[in-house]
Amino acid sequence: MRGVNRMNTITLSESEQHFAKELARKRIEYNQKQNTINTPYNSSLEQVMEIGVSGEIGFCKLYNIFPSLEFDNYDGCEFDAYLHGKKVEVKTNTREDGWLGVKDTLKLDRPPDYFALMIASNLPTMGFAGFISSSSILNPYHYVNSKKLYHPLYVAYQNELIPELPDFRGEYETYTSNTTTTEGQIPTEEIWDYSSSI
Repeated sequence: MRGVNRMNTITLSESEQHFAKELARKRIEYNQKQNTINTPYNSSLEQVMEIGVSGEIGFCKLYNIFPSLEFDNYDGCEFDAYLHGKKVEVKTNTREDGWLGVKDTLKLDRPPDYFALMIASNLPTMGFAGFISSSSILNPYHYVNSKKLYHPLYVAYQNELIPELPDFRGEYETYTSNTTTTEGQIPTEEIWDYSSSI
């Protein structure tokens, strides 16, 4: 899997793939009842949700931790898993060179501690690209508002991600991104894919 460390790949079993489809279906049904469902992607809503859920399950399988199984109020859950005592929100991109995107509608008064990026270019096998702290990505330098986007995003590229979280069970550490992203910068036209970031 180009662009992703092969040491950090994971493959979902048939039962895990089935579970991802079922959880995605439940989340869609809940959102439809709440009139909150919409998708800007050039894919079916079912496919988009399934890819996102698969990324969450794959990340948790990689780290041998339990995923969030919420579907009836999952929009109020600001994270998908706990790792080293920190809340982690998992984002999934279907491009091998894909970026991590966070909607600006995220509850910024209570964001997760970290975001993680899974690359799902060849499901059911996925790659783990890395982490970025909320304080590193949720700032004006990563904010993108373009007509090419359905909604504004905070964007981080794979070279801005860290490979592992510090073990916060010991001495507390912080991470600050050495980002070179300029305010309002977006991916170049040749790598832009409306359906890739979930």
